[in-house]
Amino acid sequence: AEISRNWDFGQDELEIIFKVSRIEIDSTVFNNEITFGKILDAVDKIYSNPHYKVDKIEVAGYASPEGTRKFNNWLGENRAKALIDYIMVNRPQYGLTESNFFIRNGEENWEGLRRHLLQSSIEERDQVVAIIDSQLSDEKKKVAIKSLDEGKVWKKMLDQIYPHLRCARYKAVYYDSTDDKAVELIRKADSLINDGDYVQAYGLLMQVSDDMRAYNSIGVALMMQLKFEEAMPWL
Repeated sequence: AEISRNWDFGQDELEIIFKVSRIEIDSTVFNNEITFGKILDAVDKIYSNPHYKVDKIEVAGYASPEGTRKFNNWLGENRAKALIDYIMVNRPQYGLTESNFFIRNGEENWEGLRRHLLQSSIEERDQVVAIIDSQLSDEKKKVAIKSLDEGKVWKKMLDQIYPHLRCARYKAVYYDSTDDKAVELIRKADSLINDGDYVQAYGLLMQVSDDMRAYNSIGVALMMQLKFEEAMPWL
């Protein structure tokens, strides 16, 4: 895994939306119920794969830039914790604990605000983006934005954009391959193929024929024995 990478999945990011100033999970708002299903499906796919040893699941929490920084930092962290609790409660079969998760506190979601503004129909969006990109402190940015058109721009943002910034995101899963007997066997078979021993290689590969990583090697072993029709489905 690219541990140092800043993950940004854009439209495909699995994002849970929260009500204003709240940290409680609510499946009835926005598309949360659908997103919960996607998150749990992803957890199932990863934990049911015997070839993966999961290290950490990264979850980020964010708050829209409405309240004070101190309160928003608290919101961001606890929204992430709420999503973590949801995953642990709904997938008890994996024995997940808090140690399996890494919280990235996104704090005030200025980056998300900028992205949503550029995609919005708010006429003053360029003015707001210029303020966001300025060297002003975050608190002064809020004051400057609130002053635009006597507060009407801020009101538009509250209605159209800020709900999408109150979120917890299931961001990334870091994992390593476990001791993988199938890989060892496939490598041995590939070595036999390179040495021209196609029959023995085929025999080894058929022991793991249900592993898709072996498919191509099985096809090659058959093809080199001139068994083209049998080889084609594997290839």
